Amino acid sequence: MYSPWLVPEGKRISAQVGLIDLGPTILEAVGIEVPETYEGTSLLEVITSGAPPSSQELRPCGLPRTALVAESIAHRPEQKALRLPPWKLIYDPFFGIQALYNLRDDPGETNNVIATQDEVASNLADILLASLSSYWPGGWCIAWRRGSKDGFIRGTVNVAGGLIEVVTHGLYPDFDAPVDSLVLSHDNRMVLFRSDLDEEWEGIEIRMPSEQRIRLDIDYAGTHRIRTLLGGKPVEISFPTMITPGQASADRKTLDRLFRQRDADLLIFWLEPGTEPTAKEKHQAELRRKLKALGYID
Repeated sequence: MYSPWLVPEGKRISAQVGLIDLGPTILEAVGIEVPETYEGTSLLEVITSGAPPSSQELRPCGLPRTALVAESIAHRPEQKALRLPPWKLIYDPFFGIQALYNLRDDPGETNNVIATQDEVASNLADILLASLSSYWPGGWCIAWRRGSKDGFIRGTVNVAGGLIEVVTHGLYPDFDAPVDSLVLSHDNRMVLFRSDLDEEWEGIEIRMPSEQRIRLDIDYAGTHRIRTLLGGKPVEISFPTMITPGQASADRKTLDRLFRQRDADLLIFWLEPGTEPTAKEKHQAELRRKLKALGYID
């Protein structure tokens, strides 16, 4: 920043700050009231006093003043990152916690310390989820991986009331892996999927506008009786079957634990829908939120 009457020449501030803080800083510097829609906080006091932001202070979005979030709104599957010095957490909204780095000791992010810092990762994930709770989409989530059997999985999901969209995770239908496929019926009431079984988790999100049960038929490597985590409970399910949200309810805080378990090769769970009713509107609403937070629009 260049401001001869405000910032001493050559002064360097080592505290972590973000672009989201620039709008409020400039407005406060020139004496203009900061709109309530801004999610950043002014750095004027940090600049003039040299004191770092306090971790006890909260941003308008609910994050600690010392924390920053990086997220994507243009591409799926989406990952988010929370930086709270010295830590950086990488989080996938579907698969949960992915990685944790100590940026003070490992600025190049070469050593994932999640195995030895599980409690730190869990606490950071709680902070991230709490700050973004109203923006998560919801609906039915189905995930699979190769257990004792090779082959492929194929399934059919029927939804009586229709769905919003289907998002794939870990598989790329008709693109990188042509053996994978995903088909959505013209009336948005049936989803057909097929994928080669792999050691890593893959899955689909079937995003819904409201609570709806589904009729699910799955062939897993030639069998219709599959060891399954339904919500968080391991059960054996014979397909086809009907499943209600109440039978499979889970929350995003439990996802990481579910995906780490070796109790099952198939996961089925229901997540409460978020605030945006369609993918396009969700994208536009989140874009408006971020533009407001940065001060580009009122």
